[in-house]
Parts: sequence; structure tokens; C-alpha cells
Amino acid sequence: HNGLKDIQQVLQTVDYPRLRFGVGANFSTGKQVDYVLGDWQADELKQLNERIEKAGEAIISFGTDGLNNAMNNFNNK
Repeated sequence: HNGLKDIQQVLQTVDYPRLRFGVGANFSTGKQVDYVLGDWQADELKQLNERIEKAGEAIISFGTDGLNNAMNNFNNK
């Protein structure tokens, strides 16, 4: 991914904190791309606003509380 390569070049390191947001594992082996780029399911759409809100909270926590606190507060929730 060129975005990450650019960041690493500017920082002169590959060792920096990153936020990662998972997409789950509700797909067959080798079908990750189809799952990620596919249409939303009805139950997923119902949860979308809540998930976006939670992701925003995690980003703010990362910036204000630091990586470890954000990880403790948001991982596996």
C-alpha cells in the first residue's frame, strides 16, 4: 500500500502506532476481496451508524489518550 510506504518514508521507520479496523471473518477462504467490496447485508446496515460512531470514538481516544489506553478501551468491543 503506497500510503503506508509514504508514511514510513517520511517517518524514516516502520515502527509507529497504527489503528486497524477489522471487517470480521464472515467469508470463505480466498473470498476476502469479494466480502470487503461486496454489498452490505441488511443486518450490517442496521449497525452501521453505531459502528461509525464507535470508530470515531476510538480515533479520538488514540489521539487524546494514547495507543495503549485506546487499545484497552476498544479492542474486541
